[in-house]
Amino acid sequence: MQLYDVYGYLSANYKFNSNLNLTTRTSVTSYNLLRTEKMPYSAHPYSREGNMGDYREDRRNLFENNTEVLLNYDHKVKSFLELSGLIGGNARIFSYNSSFTSTDYLSVPEVYSFSNSLNPVQANSFNSDMRVYNAYYSLDASLGRYATISTVGRVDKSSALPKDHDSYFYPSVSLASVISDYVNLPSVISFLKLRASYTAVHGGRHFGYCWNSSFQYYHSFGGKPFWKFYV
Repeated sequence: MQLYDVYGYLSANYKFNSNLNLTTRTSVTSYNLLRTEKMPYSAHPYSREGNMGDYREDRRNLFENNTEVLLNYDHKVKSFLELSGLIGGNARIFSYNSSFTSTDYLSVPEVYSFSNSLNPVQANSFNSDMRVYNAYYSLDASLGRYATISTVGRVDKSSALPKDHDSYFYPSVSLASVISDYVNLPSVISFLKLRASYTAVHGGRHFGYCWNSSFQYYHSFGGKPFWKFYV
């Protein structure tokens, strides 16, 4: 088996002033995997009663990159008003492909190559890609001891969804107020808080889509190759 992994992460931050700063970060994950199997004539695996050996290769490759940009803001405008929030965006690129190739018995013992297949070589492949882009924001406004208003929103655009419905917006708004902080209440009520919120969510499939989802290739020892495609 051969396995090659690559991992990487990079982050940078720039502070414009005491209230505003910018952060960007990116990460990469990838691997390339190759498994080979050499089966001699002496092997007696289940469902291969011919006992004439085989050679197989299983290849799998994955690549994923996430890149994000984030702008943060925090400022006390007046003694009764404090604002904090952020806006940002993220891009996710994902790719996966695999192939499996096998002989159908060997013509010559212990010669492990596809050209030595007694019957047509059997090959299958799979390819999947996905792109997800999103932007988001968050804002909190504190009105002294009277109330706190918060709003959050995010929009997603995914290549795994139908083109006419590939983006969604997720908004959220909330209001909280501790009434007992600024209203004289009866002594039996020591604490009274009012809270209300609204949010909207969408269920979406964010799985990769298949491109040239599968093909099969056949070639026998001394014979002519031919292909079969499945979409």
